[in-house]
Amino acid sequence: MTIKAIIRLIAVSLAVLFFYAAVSKLDEYAIFQMQLQKYPLALPLVKHQAWLVPVIEMVIASFLLLPGLQVKGLFSALFVLSIYTAYLTCLPGDKFSAPCRCGEPWQSFSLRSNIIFNLFCVLTTGIGVVLCGKVMQPMPFSYTDVGSQKSEVGDQKPEARSLEV
Repeated sequence: MTIKAIIRLIAVSLAVLFFYAAVSKLDEYAIFQMQLQKYPLALPLVKHQAWLVPVIEMVIASFLLLPGLQVKGLFSALFVLSIYTAYLTCLPGDKFSAPCRCGEPWQSFSLRSNIIFNLFCVLTTGIGVVLCGKVMQPMPFSYTDVGSQKSEVGDQKPEARSLEV
C-alpha cells in the first residue's frame, strides 16, 4: 500500500466518523443540546449554539474528502479530536458514563473507553498528518534562493538595506 493510499484511507475513515457523528447529533438534536447543558466544562457559545458542533464536523468531513483540502481537513480533525479528548479527560468519571451522543456504536462506551478510542483516532490522524508531510512537494522558492539571485546591475549580490527610523 502506498503512502498516498494510507493517507486516503485515514482521511476517508475520519470523514465517515465525522459525518456519522454530525448526522447523529442532528438526528437527536434536542437530546444532544440537553446533554451539552449538563457538561460543566462546555463553552457558553457551544451550550447556546449547539448546532455549531455538527456543522463544524460536517465541514471537516468535507475537507477530508476533497483532495485539495485534505491536509487542512487532517489538521482540523487532529485539532478537534485532541481538544475533545483533552475535554473528556477532564470530566469526572462517575458522573458521565456516556459522554458522547455520537450514535449507537459509541453510546455504550464508558468514559474510559471513549478516551481510549479518541486517543487511537488522534494517533491515527497524527500519522496521516506526518505522512502528508512526507509526500508533499517542496516549495519551488526558498529563502536560500534569495541570496543566490543576481542583481540587475551585474553579478553582484543585492545588498541588504538597513531601515532608518
